[in-house]
Amino acid sequence: MRCAANEKSFKLLQEYLAAARSDRSPPVASPYRFHFFINSASGAAEPSAQGLQEVSVLLPPPVPRHGPGRGIARDTRKALARLLTACGIGHELGLEAAAPGRQPLREFVPLAAEALHAADAALPALRASEDAVRGALRLTRGVRAAVAPAVPATARLDLLHALVGALERVPELDLRGVPVSIRPGPSVLSAAGTVELDAAAPRPAEAWRAFFERDLDVGRCAALRDAAAHAQQLERQAAAALGVGLVVPGRRLGPQAPLYREFLLRAIASGPAEAKAPFAAVTVHVEPAGWAAGIDPEDAPGSLRLPADAADLGAPALRALLQRAEAAAEDRRRALAELAGLASLVERRLRLRKVKRDDGLDDGRYRAALQRLVRHAAELQPLLGGLSLHIGLTNRVLLSQSAICIAWDFDI
Repeated sequence: MRCAANEKSFKLLQEYLAAARSDRSPPVASPYRFHFFINSASGAAEPSAQGLQEVSVLLPPPVPRHGPGRGIARDTRKALARLLTACGIGHELGLEAAAPGRQPLREFVPLAAEALHAADAALPALRASEDAVRGALRLTRGVRAAVAPAVPATARLDLLHALVGALERVPELDLRGVPVSIRPGPSVLSAAGTVELDAAAPRPAEAWRAFFERDLDVGRCAALRDAAAHAQQLERQAAAALGVGLVVPGRRLGPQAPLYREFLLRAIASGPAEAKAPFAAVTVHVEPAGWAAGIDPEDAPGSLRLPADAADLGAPALRALLQRAEAAAEDRRRALAELAGLASLVERRLRLRKVKRDDGLDDGRYRAALQRLVRHAAELQPLLGGLSLHIGLTNRVLLSQSAICIAWDFDI
């Protein structure tokens, strides 16, 4: 069986090299899978009982050379380098594969798409198992557990099992009705009364058990949730009185700070709620007393910062600030609408399921990437069609979102 696999892969390699030396595109633009069994001393993988190492590598279709007399194309050389390196001989030949985050799309996308297809086949079973564990937690302990989207899909089930293990070690702990969230970040009891558990803890079951025993005051959970609900009600009333979309605590003022509550009550008393908020796109951030009222250029458009001791919440000066913030929000809305229209054009031209911006990518880079995708739509549609596409800083596979992310300055 191993000899047959090696013989088949060697024949496929000859076909691959012949296509790479040709100046024509291969008849079938699909990935090539190579499956070798080699002596374990040659490679880095774990050897089998027979002293052989199994190597399985998927390479993108070879890129045809351009013009007679030219050698194998650069992208194809990099793909071959990855195959030879996997077999343990790449370094001996002085070959080096491209970093995954900077691979050309012709090389990266077929591999990423296969990873997505494999994950999509496995995810329904994983999600069903997650639902079963969450259901068991609700029935046996009254715990409502959620896992944040930022946690990789392949880690969620293990983390839910870790939560079960942690709770089994503290049978006296009563978390009935308390929201529990597993997400990146330290384990804490949030100001909203949610138990937040660190998804990156090295030994989560043990770390969370220790947190439950040493640091968690369950008695505060209900009080914090009630206080948070009351604060949200006051925020809605204050926003309606000021004619804005939202009122929220700022960077240096907590939601339960007495100064913040006093501001909300003064805002509510400043006038009746307007039927239609004239500054609906504005978010007011309330900062400590003495803070200079104004628009921070680092904030999202439509944000306005006010001190908690602002004297006259109906003053003309404040209304002028609100008008400026509303105008900035409107400019931002138009810019986002223009980008959304360009993204829709990309979806149609490339037949994508969805295209969106990855967090942290600025407008200019996102726009430039969308425009390049439109210009190269005929070439890229066979490669990207049917996928959900994110545009970010590097190439990577987003298994939990069933999408791939490509670098904004991608190479084809």
